[in-house]
Amino acid sequence: MVNAAKAFTSVIDDIQKGYKKSIHPDLFDVYIKNYLKTLAIFGNPKKDEPYFELVTDFKANLTRFAAHKAYHATKQLKSIKTKDKALFKKQASGVVKKYNRYQAAEHHASVARSRTAKQFIQFQEEKELYPNLEWLATSSANPRELHKKYVGTILPQGDPFWIDNQPGSLWGCKCDWRTTNKAVTKSPGNLVTPATGLEGNPAVTGEIFTDNHPYFNVKKNKDIEKFIKELDKDKK
Repeated sequence: MVNAAKAFTSVIDDIQKGYKKSIHPDLFDVYIKNYLKTLAIFGNPKKDEPYFELVTDFKANLTRFAAHKAYHATKQLKSIKTKDKALFKKQASGVVKKYNRYQAAEHHASVARSRTAKQFIQFQEEKELYPNLEWLATSSANPRELHKKYVGTILPQGDPFWIDNQPGSLWGCKCDWRTTNKAVTKSPGNLVTPATGLEGNPAVTGEIFTDNHPYFNVKKNKDIEKFIKELDKDKK
């Protein structure tokens, strides 16, 4: 298991010494291991077992996400130009802390969307007895106004509303949903725009984070593509 504190110290030291590559592997290692923990709700499904394909897709998506994040973090660390060692370490530590703050939000979002995806698949298995889905209030002590607009909405499981709107589609969302046989309500329509990078139903798309996320704004970057290919080779 990677010791995150030691890894970040090592990364800062390497970059201060003139690290050349676009992605520091220790950054990726810390990020991806944190993200993969968010899939714990699925256990470790084997081939031909439920959720295996979905978890495989999620792992691939999170690997790309971690690689792109490590690329951005490495690039920002390398952009620090001061030759003063103490000042460099101070500024570099600030960069690391910034990306770690992002990491906390990303971890929560991945947990929420993994849970939503598993629930959605389970809901479909209950469809004959409980054909509808109901949006439940958030468990947050300080609920935001946006998703409150959906609380009490009851629509058929196959309604297009559930493709664009699910718990976990906003950063920090703690809303929930459940199956029900209660009467359908009027659809509120898509009143809330999902957060950038959290669009779509993950059970359908196979994505925790979509290509709209800012980390993915360097599509077809050869260094990132090569890094991911090397990871794939190591798995074989």
